[in-house]
Amino acid sequence: MPKKIVNAKIACLDFSLQKTKMKLGVQVLVNDPENLEKIRARELDITREKIQKILATGVNVVLCSGGIDDICLKYFVEAKAMAVRRVKKGDLKRIAKATGAAYLTSLTNMEGEESFEPSMVGEAAEVSQEWISDDELILVKGPKARTASSIILRGPNDFYLDEMERSIHDALCVVKRVLEGKKVVAGGGCVEAALSIYLENFATSLSSREQLAIAEFAKSLLVIPKTLAVNAAKDATDLVAKLRAYHNSSQTKLDHAHLKWYGLDLIEGVVRDNKKAGVLEPAMSKIKSLKFATEAALTILRIDDMIKLNPEEKGGKSYADACAAGIFPMDGKMTDLVESGASEAEKSVNGEESVKDGEQDWKGLCQKLEQDLQKRNTENEILKARIGMMEKEQTSELKPTRTQEQKDDYLTKAKELLFEKTKICKRQEQQIEALKVQIESVKEVLAVSKEMLEVRNMENSHFQEQFTVLETRLKSRKGAPCHHPEEAHHLQKDVR
Repeated sequence: MPKKIVNAKIACLDFSLQKTKMKLGVQVLVNDPENLEKIRARELDITREKIQKILATGVNVVLCSGGIDDICLKYFVEAKAMAVRRVKKGDLKRIAKATGAAYLTSLTNMEGEESFEPSMVGEAAEVSQEWISDDELILVKGPKARTASSIILRGPNDFYLDEMERSIHDALCVVKRVLEGKKVVAGGGCVEAALSIYLENFATSLSSREQLAIAEFAKSLLVIPKTLAVNAAKDATDLVAKLRAYHNSSQTKLDHAHLKWYGLDLIEGVVRDNKKAGVLEPAMSKIKSLKFATEAALTILRIDDMIKLNPEEKGGKSYADACAAGIFPMDGKMTDLVESGASEAEKSVNGEESVKDGEQDWKGLCQKLEQDLQKRNTENEILKARIGMMEKEQTSELKPTRTQEQKDDYLTKAKELLFEKTKICKRQEQQIEALKVQIESVKEVLAVSKEMLEVRNMENSHFQEQFTVLETRLKSRKGAPCHHPEEAHHLQKDVR
């Protein structure tokens, strides 16, 4: 079989060229052995007739998605034609589209007869079989219907080739987006910085509460250039500040309008004209990314209910660790103290332990919680004082030692820390109130226990007096004769 065909006539078949077999369940009754041999010959003739009809139109390359028997390959070899079997259906459709061939799933026409017409044949300048690395490929060059091209990647190993394939795919998708939208914008955080400056200026023109939302949206857009600078191991604060200054000048001064194309150069760590540098992005991708991010934020903001599932606490944490983290374990130390207080109350009822120890434990726990709360309130006061000093520094006319953005970030973090600590203090105050209620209830139980213990002690002293009287009577009766046996029996029973 030839490995290279020039001026190829291509047929694309989505079926097998194999010996025809009867379907399952078909039974043939043969009385003469000669007829059996005729049946076998006819099965071969059916496939041979199909091949002859295809080759009669001048086809010299047959691409088949199914299998081809060795007997059928003999006919192609004799006709000096190339036959390729088990071609992927996706590749077969692409070849048919590029060469102008018909994608056939059967040779049967509308009248029920098998036929193959010359209009079903595709054309190409050359079809060849070549070895590339360890793979044998069929190359179709110069298709007639439309231009088609393939990218062949070479690399040291499969992992490198997979990465190259993903990169090529991303690049082709970018080109596709550009051709669809027909518009590009400068990259390197140029669009985000320009939008941020524009929205900040627009927010200052509003006198309603929408000003805050627009200002926060403008601030969130700067996350993209900041992230780019951080990933490139550059000074994000310095670069973003310069970028904002350039775009602010381009929007406020007409002679600086050319600065609107400026973005980040992450190799040199400077701000440059990305339009001249060729750093461009499809406008459609930029619009869709901003749209999807905004829709996701709106979806989250529309949520007005939340179901919170507290995870199960694991062992290994002490009471001091829980207090240091700002969380008082209600089911940890407090539960143990409540249970110990209840057990002490029960023991006090039985007269086994003292009630004063339980009261001291509860008082010690309350004092410890109050000291912890007082300590946290002191820390909050110190933090409030720091925030007040920073706000005065912002309003003062002295030259600040830090940039305005650094001060804003530090002030925001300080306020967030103060808010978190305030929440922790409020939570501890609630826990202390709940603990005090439990202490009061346990105190009532202890008081009842004291009363029951006093009653039990009084009963015990009364029983002791009766026992002493009975014992004295029994000793006095031991030396005297017993005239009444029943009386002596009852006396011994009372003593027991």
